[in-house]
Amino acid sequence: ALDWANASLGAIYYMIMLGSAPLPRALTLLIASMACAFSLYLAYVLKFILEDLCLVCVSSYVVNGLIFVFAVRRFMAKKKRKD
Repeated sequence: ALDWANASLGAIYYMIMLGSAPLPRALTLLIASMACAFSLYLAYVLKFILEDLCLVCVSSYVVNGLIFVFAVRRFMAKKKRKD
């Protein structure tokens, strides 16, 4: 993606998510969903193509999964208030 290092993209993503409170909930959910999907892709590459285990990588996948769960919960809380 634009020939940027994965670490740079991750740092940008985490900074966006740290400041995501003023962002619309749907946008936060979209960004978190894309990051979670990319994490699943990277986990697939790590496990089945590289046949390796990287604890730092796996921990970042877990963090991205948790961010996704919290983004879903935040999005659903908005819907419940409207009902």
